[in-house]
Amino acid sequence: MASAPSEKALAEQLAGVPLFSQATLKQRRAVAKLGKVLPWKEGATPIKQGSKGAAFFLILEGDVDVVRDGAKVARLGAGDFVGEMALLRNEPRNADVNAVTESTVFALGRPALAAALKAEPTMALSLLEAMAKRDSVR
Repeated sequence: MASAPSEKALAEQLAGVPLFSQATLKQRRAVAKLGKVLPWKEGATPIKQGSKGAAFFLILEGDVDVVRDGAKVARLGAGDFVGEMALLRNEPRNADVNAVTESTVFALGRPALAAALKAEPTMALSLLEAMAKRDSVR
């Protein structure tokens, strides 16, 4: 596994996540500062369908499979993400996520997002704009 990316590098990667795409670099850096970089072991299932979700994960390195009701629906890799709606909604996870390879992810839970919003209150508007944009394309 490579060393953990800098806050600036994480903030730049967060720009590719629709939920954070409207946020400024300063706001994304606040998010990057409060999240954690975690390893996922090959073969692990760190996210289980039906479990309570309260965190978002940005894949920094490695590959994961998304499996819903026993069927693989996607293979994700570096730059992809899962669980972004878990930050905002109190709903069960809609799929398993299985680490196909040793992987590294950036994790951001609800408490960290709340702290980022406290540090950067104007980011709330950015998140609402991103959510509205997302809902308009559904």
